[in-house]
Amino acid sequence: WKIRRVSEQRQFFRRTDERLKVTIPIRFIQPTWRPNEDGIIPPEEGMTLDISAGGLATYLNRPLAVGEVCEMTLPSIGTAKEGREISGAVAVVCWAREAPKGSPFRRVAGFQFRFADSVERQQMQDYVANIKKRYKL
Repeated sequence: WKIRRVSEQRQFFRRTDERLKVTIPIRFIQPTWRPNEDGIIPPEEGMTLDISAGGLATYLNRPLAVGEVCEMTLPSIGTAKEGREISGAVAVVCWAREAPKGSPFRRVAGFQFRFADSVERQQMQDYVANIKKRYKL
């Protein structure tokens, strides 16, 4: 047995937004990616593991580095105004790793949304609340 003294103070951060375990298809791009021969940057496909108004975890195939900034497109959920498609949501990669064997994609990554103003944040909160209501989570 080894005994050691722990001198650092540990802090626990409580999430401000509730995470919902829901699988929805997403698309994302990074404006710095190389365009194809038509001059268009094709979006990458992904599938969420969970989502909140502050960010999401997703399966994807493209390798991403922590700190990369992407623009997300979240699909329409139902017909309510709150469930309309969100395109151009800015998100930063917080963590990335290989997906477990048997997963539908090769990688898993966590993104944190970055909002320009309170209107964008409220739009995302309404979108997530609509998912919760629609799927009775």
